[in-house]
Amino acid sequence: YAENNTRIAYPSLALEENKVYHLVGKNGAGKSTLLKILGQHYCGYEGSILVNGKQELKDIDEKDWHRFVAFIPQKPLLFHMSVKDNILFGNRNADWNLYEQLLNDFRLKDIEEKTVGFGGEGISGGEAQSISVVRALLRKPKMILADEPYNTLDANRKNMLNKYIDMLDSTAFLIVSHQAFRIDR
Repeated sequence: YAENNTRIAYPSLALEENKVYHLVGKNGAGKSTLLKILGQHYCGYEGSILVNGKQELKDIDEKDWHRFVAFIPQKPLLFHMSVKDNILFGNRNADWNLYEQLLNDFRLKDIEEKTVGFGGEGISGGEAQSISVVRALLRKPKMILADEPYNTLDANRKNMLNKYIDMLDSTAFLIVSHQAFRIDR
């Protein structure tokens, strides 16, 4: 969008479960803004977003919506608590077998009890991003909104994320990035 105009025009689209969508574009094009809108983190938009083709997103209770959707932010949101507690934050009904598998696959098991400083202080960028990824995957949502999820991940963790994207059959993924890292299912 132009500097003097804060409007972004998004095309009509329908997101389906078991699909991976990539929104690739330049800085400032509105990719992250779209994810914030879809995640109900920004509600000051015009237009219509229909869920299941009938209910307006603005009319859905935020708590109900957040049971349905998970968000992987570009900059991980981490709290001053253990890696384990950061992963389990807001997820009281975690699948413990999946939790252990994700910790091992994303190489977080060795730091599970480590206390993270605010914003990820004391751990690497890849570990911080892995915590965000694992937190989202563990929830088994119907939709994952991912803002540059591959940015700080090493090759092994990128491949692991792709593996889990393929495994979650009933989940739609909307990934925004400056470049695509995988192809559609």
